Amino acid sequence: MEAIAQLLSTTETVSTPRSAQNEPSYIQKNRIQTEIGKLDAEFLSINQEIARLEAAKQTVQQEKANLQKQLNALSKTNQVAPISFIQGESSTARTRTGTNYSLSNFEWSGGMKARMYEVFGIQDFRLCQEG
Repeated sequence: MEAIAQLLSTTETVSTPRSAQNEPSYIQKNRIQTEIGKLDAEFLSINQEIARLEAAKQTVQQEKANLQKQLNALSKTNQVAPISFIQGESSTARTRTGTNYSLSNFEWSGGMKARMYEVFGIQDFRLCQEG
């Protein structure tokens, strides 16, 4: 109550127009209470907007965390590319070594060599060109 009284006394002298200074105190109080009500409504609106933005922030953070987990999982599983099409090697040797591009036993090797000779007259690939 003291704070309101102090506010009323300072508001009357600071922000009250000259024509309003001659008004009765109950009209001045009513005007001040109206202004306080407007400020309270604005304050409530600001708090609601803050709550909405905080919820949106939380959603974005959660989505980012989920995407980061997916990326990390993919990074762990794709560290070494398997070379399942190299013949004659065990599966553990294939996943451990990666693709050996110097070999000529890819799935497409036979058909490609025939076409490159027919079309371009080339008999061999350059180093690592086939893979």
